[in-house]
Amino acid sequence: MDAPDYYSLFNPQIIDSAEYHPNYFIDIAREFSPNTDDDQTPNLKEWGEYFGHSVQSNDIRKLVYGYNQNILTFLTNAVKNRKITTPDSLLGNTAIDQVFVTNNVEVFEYLAFAYQAADYAVAGVWDGEAESKKTITELIRIGTNLYKKCANNFLKIRYGYQLTRLAHISKDYEQATSFFDTYVASSKTESIIRYWALNYKAGACKWLGESAESIYNYANVFAHCKSRRAHAMQDFSQLGYVTRPTTWDSAIKLCKNADEKVNLWAMRGFTGFYVAENYSYVFSPSDWGLNTYYDSAFECLQNIAKINPASKYLEPLLGQAIQMIEYNKLNTKRLTRNGGYNSMDFYENRSSLPYAEPSALRDIVNKIKANPKTKRPYFWNYASAYLSYLMKDFKEARNELKVAESKHTTDKFLAKEIASLEAIMKLDEATSVTPELETYLLNTLTQFDIKPFSRKEEWTYNFFDRDYNPSHTWKYIMDKMSDLYDKDGNFEMSEICEPTLQLYSMMDYDTTDMLLKFISKEDKTPFQKYAATFYPAKISALYNLEGTILMGRNDFYGASVRFKKSDDSLTEKDYLTADPFFIRMRDCHDCDYDSTSKMKHLTKLEFCEKMLELEGKKDQLKPDASAEVYYQLANAYYNLTGYGNCWRALSFAEHCSLSLRQDCSKAEEYYKKAMKLTRSKEFAAKCCFMAAKCEQNTFYNLFAEFNSWDTELRQEGTKEKYRYQTNFATLTTRYSDTKFYQQAIKECGYLRRYAKK
Repeated sequence: MDAPDYYSLFNPQIIDSAEYHPNYFIDIAREFSPNTDDDQTPNLKEWGEYFGHSVQSNDIRKLVYGYNQNILTFLTNAVKNRKITTPDSLLGNTAIDQVFVTNNVEVFEYLAFAYQAADYAVAGVWDGEAESKKTITELIRIGTNLYKKCANNFLKIRYGYQLTRLAHISKDYEQATSFFDTYVASSKTESIIRYWALNYKAGACKWLGESAESIYNYANVFAHCKSRRAHAMQDFSQLGYVTRPTTWDSAIKLCKNADEKVNLWAMRGFTGFYVAENYSYVFSPSDWGLNTYYDSAFECLQNIAKINPASKYLEPLLGQAIQMIEYNKLNTKRLTRNGGYNSMDFYENRSSLPYAEPSALRDIVNKIKANPKTKRPYFWNYASAYLSYLMKDFKEARNELKVAESKHTTDKFLAKEIASLEAIMKLDEATSVTPELETYLLNTLTQFDIKPFSRKEEWTYNFFDRDYNPSHTWKYIMDKMSDLYDKDGNFEMSEICEPTLQLYSMMDYDTTDMLLKFISKEDKTPFQKYAATFYPAKISALYNLEGTILMGRNDFYGASVRFKKSDDSLTEKDYLTADPFFIRMRDCHDCDYDSTSKMKHLTKLEFCEKMLELEGKKDQLKPDASAEVYYQLANAYYNLTGYGNCWRALSFAEHCSLSLRQDCSKAEEYYKKAMKLTRSKEFAAKCCFMAAKCEQNTFYNLFAEFNSWDTELRQEGTKEKYRYQTNFATLTTRYSDTKFYQQAIKECGYLRRYAKK
């Protein structure tokens, strides 16, 4: 998942409702998403109660969910005809054993039928699939007969569910509601299956135009069946019921008691966030009635408080509402030190969202906390303080924090959150970094269980986890301190507090060295020492980066010195991807990777040492030997560019995207020296061709815009191109009689076109 583009500083851990514990606004759908285990767990619990304690839970799971129709049909027949031998693979299952001992063949009959029905629940029936519908009709006939024959209420309600589902899948919605009313609603058996079936009846009512009853049924599913909550919310949202006051009022009238009314308002409130999560990134808030859904969240909070000020829904709904405001007020879209926007700049124009200001929500919160029946009033005091903070009303925020602190006694999270909010306000009021501010914030930061960065291969630190954790507050404090340090001219601490790792993309040696010296020094303040432990690039990695930068500048001695200081395992793993001294007539990176895949590759340090060795002896040998050394060096310089097979050598770790070095001038220079020194005409032709490749690359580096659809630009580019074909001229005039030239002109279209002009 991508990092969210806003900070969430309101900790849901202080909310007193574990079942409805709010997740991030951007991830609310996941909190209510259907989950197979959530479906299976309550169902298996009921099956366990049905079989009794003597049957092992794993055996029940295997029987209910692990066997296919053929096995279940075989077991049915085996109970009816004891002469049939049961395979060894089925022996020892305590659930199966009990069915055989009690002669309870109805269990196997039901499970075999359920397995058949499940196939169509997954596949569904599409228009024109008459054969499938015919099969479902036959299944419904069989299921109805099995229901009538069955004497076990535990199984009968399950038959009712299967029949309701099959009828819904076949789009016979009247039959679906009839099956539910006849076979499920009439049952006195308490079972989660009732709400599974009710979800299908709610859908049937929706398609039959019975909107109010559909809403009412969905609300009951939402309240009583966690695994089907997402289905209820999604179906409820799709028809835009909230935009129809008369329909909503009719649904309210169907409620039998205050609890059912609260459930209805709660589903409406949570669905508002669900819809926003699924559609607001694609459509504007006015599309799909999103404005209405946003309005609904606040309206639902008010109505639930009127009906039951101690409702379990109030606190999580408030948490979601606050996160919606945080999305607008605490976004992470911030100017970075290079003048651009950071990577979390996803969305624009947030202020267009309704209720962008927290004042409306604070008014609602203040009314709720004033009610003597409100549960945990200190929580609402804290919520009011937090909303005041979002309004930049720090005085009122501090007053509410004092009240909250005086009221709470045993809440293990609230004291920490009060201290955190005090620290955040102090930080927001600061205009520069002082020793007092560092000390104060260090005490706040150390209370969070944030672990220092330790994985050497990674270069990004995900402070924003999918689930809320205090790292949002931690990260907010560090980012704000980064801004203050930057304002004070302290680049090193600004970078350490908010790692941008721009030094990797810029390949700037001076900046890297400055940061390295700062991290290495001992006389840092306690806050600076603490912050430095979280900087992703450790000292060893920075030495590696410096070495890489110097290697890119052809300073192989300086690079080797830095690589030797980089004593962690990263340097040893940092191998070149191919043989840097090997070259092809036609560049083929993958070919080079494959051909050297089983060879021992050089590390950057080994490569630099080899280059120093070759550079040291290139002019100390006889001409032909010296030419060969120059040729090897030229190959290496070429392969370090973006055209060569070792271009990744100038990238620092896999997670950094660096500008490729495109300059082939050094390689061209050495190819020409090799060509001049050698006494072999064939080898000279080869060196000349490679120099021509370098020259050709230089042309494309300088005049890439000439490769255009614009006719005039192409013509101008063609004229310029001839200025960068001097080595082709040498090759055709001096070496056209060599075997290498004949091979080259076959493989190189550029050379063929030049030779024909």
